[in-house]
Amino acid sequence: MSDPRDPVAQEIAEIPGRIRRLRRRHGWTLERLSDATGLSKAYLGRLESGERQPSLAALMSLARAFGVAVSELVGRDKAGGGFVVRGTRVREEHGNGLRFRPLTPPTAGGLEAMRVTVPAAHKPDRMYEHAGQEWLYVLSGRLSLSLGGGNEVLDPGDAAQFDAQIPHRLAAAGAADTELLLVAAPVAAPLFDSYLRRT
Repeated sequence: MSDPRDPVAQEIAEIPGRIRRLRRRHGWTLERLSDATGLSKAYLGRLESGERQPSLAALMSLARAFGVAVSELVGRDKAGGGFVVRGTRVREEHGNGLRFRPLTPPTAGGLEAMRVTVPAAHKPDRMYEHAGQEWLYVLSGRLSLSLGGGNEVLDPGDAAQFDAQIPHRLAAAGAADTELLLVAAPVAAPLFDSYLRRT
């Protein structure tokens, strides 16, 4: 049960209801949403019941399927139709072991940009894949980017761009957290159409 005095916990507690309302607004069954996102029907059922908290990847996949920004799923207020996002007003959110701050307003369309912190202690044990393209730029720390069967270590000032359908994984390389800018965009297919093929 969430603490009503903790705004972050309260927003997390409201995510299941938002997912359910959006699904019903589209007239979709859990099976139809599973087809649209690549997330299993059982996992989606647990998300809607509040038994599971969605990862960042799952939020991205759900947002794309519903045609909304991730910020709408996590309850961040809309930017009033504008395209200015004030960094001081963006709350840090958490998902999939990462910390992130959305940098695009809900009106940005298919483009998703965010500032991501990859904690040094984060040791991902799986690869992710989804439709579209990703571009990232390392601000500080060192990033280990696993892409397909290879691995690259990126330093501050380094950038990478890749087809996100190639299995990939982000991890900090070293004892310090890694800060990066991440931009994802659709290419001929819905953005984050299936970020997680299996849950």
